[in-house]
Amino acid sequence: MKHVLGTSPAVADCFSTSIRISYELLAPVKVLRKELGLTPNDIAVLTALISFAPRDKAQPTALTIVFPSNEVLSERANGLDERTIRRCIARLVSAGLIARKTSANRKRFPLRFGGAIRDAFGFDLLPLVKDHDTLCERAKQVSQLNQDLVSLRSKALALRAAAMHAPNLSPGQLEILATARNTLRRMTLTVDQATATIGTIEQILRSTGSDKSAEQDKNVAPDTVMPDELTATDGQNVRHIDASKKELKTYARAKVIARPYAGRDSYPMNKETDHMEWRDFKHVACFFPEEPSTRETFKRTLFELGKVTRVTHEKLMQAMRHIAPGRILLAFDCLLAKGDSIRNPEGYFHHLLAT
Repeated sequence: MKHVLGTSPAVADCFSTSIRISYELLAPVKVLRKELGLTPNDIAVLTALISFAPRDKAQPTALTIVFPSNEVLSERANGLDERTIRRCIARLVSAGLIARKTSANRKRFPLRFGGAIRDAFGFDLLPLVKDHDTLCERAKQVSQLNQDLVSLRSKALALRAAAMHAPNLSPGQLEILATARNTLRRMTLTVDQATATIGTIEQILRSTGSDKSAEQDKNVAPDTVMPDELTATDGQNVRHIDASKKELKTYARAKVIARPYAGRDSYPMNKETDHMEWRDFKHVACFFPEEPSTRETFKRTLFELGKVTRVTHEKLMQAMRHIAPGRILLAFDCLLAKGDSIRNPEGYFHHLLAT
C-alpha cells in the first residue's frame, strides 16, 4: 500500500482496517487504575481525550490522534487546570495508554490531504486500542483477585468474631486478635496476608477448643449470646479498654431493645432512637473496640464497615442522608454477624434499613 505523504507509519498501517474508538476502552483501565499508577484525574483526562475521537458509524476512520486545545480539553476534563492536565498526560504516556506526536512548534493541529483529515499532531490513542485485549485480561484477573480477597477478609472477620468469644483467652492471644483486626482493616491487604491471618486465628480456635464447639453450634444464630460465653465487651474489659463516654453531637445514638435474637433471619431492627452504648453493637465493637469520639471519626468508622461488608460508598452515603446513624450501625452489626452467608450484602443492607 502506498503511504500518504506526511502520514505516520503507525497510522498509515491502520488505513486498511477501520478502528473504532469508544468509551468501552475505559472499562479495563478503571479496574487497573491503581496498578497502572493513575489517579482519578488521569481517568478524567483520558475520558476527555476519547471524546474527541471521531465516532461516525457510517464512515469508520483509522485516525487515532486527537488534537484538542488546552482550553477545550480542560472543559471536558471537569475543569482541570492546565498544569494538572500536563501531569495527567505525562502519567498516561508513562502507563503506555497514549503516545505524543509533537509538531515542530509543539502545537496540536490536523493534517489534511485531499480535503480530508488523514493525520494530526496531538495525542495518539492507538496504544490504548492495541493493548485493549491485554488490559481486559489483566482487569479480569485483578477483579477475580479482589473478589477472592473480599471473601477471605469476610471469612477472617467471622473467625475473629468467633475467637473473641472463646473461653480462657490469654493476653497474648488477645493481642494477636487485635493485630489481626488491624491487618484486616488495611486497604493494602493482600491474599497472602489474609490467608496467613486466617491460619493464625484458626490456630487460636483449635488451642481453645472453640473450633469443635463451632461445628456443633452451626444452627445457632451467631447473634445469640450463649451461657458462659465471653462477649466482645468482656474481651474489651480483659484488655482494659474502656469505651469513650463522649457524645457524638448530632449523631444521636440508638438503643437496641434488649431481647434475644431468635434466629439468623430475625435480627432485631426495631429500636428506640434513644441513648445507646457502643458495646450494644457487639459485632461492630469486636472490630472497633474504641468508640468514636467525634463525628468525623464516626463517619470514617462507617466507611470502614462498608468496605468490610461490601456496601459501596455511594449506597452508604445515600443511607447516611436519610437514615439515623444508629440504625445504619445496627445494619452493619447484622451484616458482620452473618458473614459470608449473605450473597448480596448491599441488597440485604438496603432491606434492613427499609424494615
